[in-house]
Amino acid sequence: MKRKEARVPLQETSFLTNARQIHSLWRGLGMACVLVLSFLGLVAGMASGVRAQTPPGGTQAPAPQSQSLQNQTPFDALLATPPALRDYRQELRDFVQSVSVYARALKPGFTVIAQNGVDLLGKADPENDANFFPARTYMHSLDGVIAEQLFTTYKGDPPSPETTKSAVEHLSMARKYGLKVLSLEYADTWSKARGAIRKNVKNGFLPYIGSSPVLSKLSPWKPDANPRSILSMRDVKNFAYLRDSQGFGTADEYANALHNTNYDLVVVDVFHGRTALTPQQIALMKYKKLGSRRLVFAHLDITAAESYRYYWKPQWKEGAPKFIKAPYTTNPDKYHVDYADPAWQAIISGNAKSYIYGIITQGFDGVVLDGLDAYQYFEGGL
Repeated sequence: MKRKEARVPLQETSFLTNARQIHSLWRGLGMACVLVLSFLGLVAGMASGVRAQTPPGGTQAPAPQSQSLQNQTPFDALLATPPALRDYRQELRDFVQSVSVYARALKPGFTVIAQNGVDLLGKADPENDANFFPARTYMHSLDGVIAEQLFTTYKGDPPSPETTKSAVEHLSMARKYGLKVLSLEYADTWSKARGAIRKNVKNGFLPYIGSSPVLSKLSPWKPDANPRSILSMRDVKNFAYLRDSQGFGTADEYANALHNTNYDLVVVDVFHGRTALTPQQIALMKYKKLGSRRLVFAHLDITAAESYRYYWKPQWKEGAPKFIKAPYTTNPDKYHVDYADPAWQAIISGNAKSYIYGIITQGFDGVVLDGLDAYQYFEGGL
């Protein structure tokens, strides 16, 4: 007896035929996608290879692909480990530490003060944003810290309570690690100045009250004179800070004006106008009106390039050299810089043509490194 073949209903036959067709179609599309992706990956790899090998101002004949490039697949770029994010805070700490090491190698006992960047004193706890750990290596490279606008601002309004609270916590920790904490406040009335002085003294900080951030004249509110000679930050009982000395007349008149005060410490710019202060003028500043010795520090912004400084070249602009970034919105002659760039760091420190070398040979007792809140610009906070 012949065995009857099982018949598949017409509807089922149609369904299977369609399914096979769809399967073949998808298979064909998948192979086409792989071919397209492979072609695009090969073209991109060849283009990047040619760009990398082309010398400035010239052309380069195509070079044979390396074995690694030949073995690449279109999915390698997707599976590759992404580049690590930059830690702008740690890069700035490292820069300050390198400046400190170089300066003290040239002149043992040279004083290094950090201005602003209070958050650099602590490292965030990855498990709790409210906590932080002491940045011990960073603090070990410093002799003191200057916090600007801690309790008052030049606009007249006090900082936010949260900002002040965080800053005081960091600065109090720094004091426990042996750093001298100074505060640079601004006030236009004695009432505001007195309030700022009291708050700083309560926290163990040493304040100076300026009339504006320009700091072009000495404070009208002078502390009591300290007759003792000052040999280290530990002895400092008061200080003065001047950024712009143009209003004092000639460089000699400027040096004499500071000599006729009794501050324990004075912070000044390296230059008076376009001319650097001489070792003789700095030596005169080192003695108070009373005749006792004091400290004279140079102010230096290590995170900004200024077009009126000696190192600036006529062809420089934003992006050229590459470490120069956008200008400050409040000062078009002042530019943010990539402070981790070795070319910029060489301008500041590490060689006989650097700023720090010049400061030491001029006879300064120490340096105030300003601009240490610049990491906020790169983190998107400014």
